[in-house]
Amino acid sequence: MNSKVVSDEPENSPLKKDDSARLRNWKRLVDLGLLYASKSGGVIVGVLVLPWYQRLLGPDAFGVVALILSLQAFLLMLDLGTSTLVGRDVAASKNSRGHLITWRAAVSLLHVVYAGFLIVAIFVNLFFGTPVAPLQVVLCLVLFWSLTVQNVGQSALLAKRQFAVSGSVQVVGVLGRAAITLTALTYVSAELETFLFTQALTSVVQMMVTSWFCRQALDPENLPLDIRVLRTRIGELGRRGTPLVLFGLSGAAVLQLDKVIIPIFVSPAALAPYFLASALCLTPISVLAGPVNQYFFPGIIESINNQDAKQTLKRLQILIIVICVVVAIPSAVLWLWRESIINIWLHQQPISFEVVRYVEILLPGIALGALGYVPYNILVAHEDYRAHSLLSAGMTVITLAATALAAAFGSILAVCWIYASYHTLSAVITWWRASYLVATTSDNYVTRSAHFAIALITACAGTTVIISFVASNLH
Repeated sequence: MNSKVVSDEPENSPLKKDDSARLRNWKRLVDLGLLYASKSGGVIVGVLVLPWYQRLLGPDAFGVVALILSLQAFLLMLDLGTSTLVGRDVAASKNSRGHLITWRAAVSLLHVVYAGFLIVAIFVNLFFGTPVAPLQVVLCLVLFWSLTVQNVGQSALLAKRQFAVSGSVQVVGVLGRAAITLTALTYVSAELETFLFTQALTSVVQMMVTSWFCRQALDPENLPLDIRVLRTRIGELGRRGTPLVLFGLSGAAVLQLDKVIIPIFVSPAALAPYFLASALCLTPISVLAGPVNQYFFPGIIESINNQDAKQTLKRLQILIIVICVVVAIPSAVLWLWRESIINIWLHQQPISFEVVRYVEILLPGIALGALGYVPYNILVAHEDYRAHSLLSAGMTVITLAATALAAAFGSILAVCWIYASYHTLSAVITWWRASYLVATTSDNYVTRSAHFAIALITACAGTTVIISFVASNLH
């Protein structure tokens, strides 16, 4: 006789609905927490591990490591737009087969590009000679290639909303790579080749793990691919990604070349307080706002692609609220008590006073710039790559020219005002462009979300000013 266990509660009972809602909310918190953990891994490496590298390798070899890490960050931005395109296409469509082809095409394109880099690098090294040994060149390129490919895989996983997997692989990969490298430098050999070999090897392992998870998420049935379709998609990605190369170059230039201009026109010593102030002010965007945008990006792309204006507006407003919470509140605390916080951070070193002055100018503009994530997602959904790249390039040229002029007059404060204005204007112009793209729709979710953001910004700014006024009058 067959028996069947019947639940005391019906499937649609309020109690079961509450349990399901609590489970979904808990999963969202875990997903977001792991995304934050993946970002914090890079911060831990920068704050705690880099000084150990410097101590073990010595100043000369560590100078080369610093150059390699800077070049690594630069090349991750210049991935031919593959990470952006894969993230957009996977989030916009429910066609898993198309997702797999897009990811494989992007990865194949990067394989070809880095193979070309390797051939050119070896040719130059053998026939013209360079101060870098051939083995070091190969290890550097393997490191850059593997990290770029796994970054594209991360974009695919995030677009498929595999947040827990993506965050876990990233944090374990970053911290594991740092721990293994430190162990090798300590117990094997404190040489540059040891650093490069362990970094390259662990990066390849992380790339392989990420690729395995991508295949499981995008093609669980492991069906064969049509090579002709793959070749066609590679060419398509190459054409679509061309404007994004300009966008990546512009972003890398505007965020890095100010550190080159100041030593040239002022002095290397003048760079230190500006560098510290800039790094401190950018932390809320990179560490706090970045994971939030990664979490909401797939849903926003999906609702825009489905032409669901109501759902798009709702998701944009939620993203604006969360960005304001995770960026505006910490930024307001830092700005209000900047002198005390910076003196504690820098142990009251002589440059603390200048860092405080620069943070006072930079922080409000950079914090406002965090809202640029919102219209950027809209532009990516509409594939407005060419216009956005041209706008970005124009702003970069103007910003760097103004920075050079200010530095020529020896005014670092003016450079701070220029960069605070750049971050704010970049968000405003991006929002204007997004509004222009959807101006013909009956429900302009861009304009409505902009009005919503302005109301929140006004409230946050007003509260900060009131607290600052009260605090200044209590002293």
